[in-house]
Amino acid sequence: LRYEDVRLAKGVRDLMGLDALDMAEDQRREVEKHVHAHPERVCIVLDGMDETHMSQCSEFMAAIIQGEALTGLRLIITSRPCTDVSRLSEMQRSDHKVELIGFRPAEIETYVWKVLNAIEAEELLTQVSGNPRVMSMMS
Repeated sequence: LRYEDVRLAKGVRDLMGLDALDMAEDQRREVEKHVHAHPERVCIVLDGMDETHMSQCSEFMAAIIQGEALTGLRLIITSRPCTDVSRLSEMQRSDHKVELIGFRPAEIETYVWKVLNAIEAEELLTQVSGNPRVMSMMS
């Protein structure tokens, strides 16, 4: 789930996007009930948490992130390094912190030259190096 899409979730129904699923209302309630009864059997991936400030999330989402709601739930959060997200490692819920490091500009260039022909490589490298936003996403 993209964090931006669920940051305002007020409950399991919002968090899991149950209203968007093609299922009967009684089935939605059963899923909600199961998640509340067995949160340890649920894993939620929140992708792109750095794209929204943590203070903008609902009380429900804050409680989940801080380990105060749905205790036992497995939560994976992806984010680019940033000050706001770095606080996550200080929370009680944090069992592990893994940092995926991007590529250095020289490594990007080496890779591009290996997989593309000379014309394509030159064109791509010119476009990428002229766009600081794209470069920051790769490094």
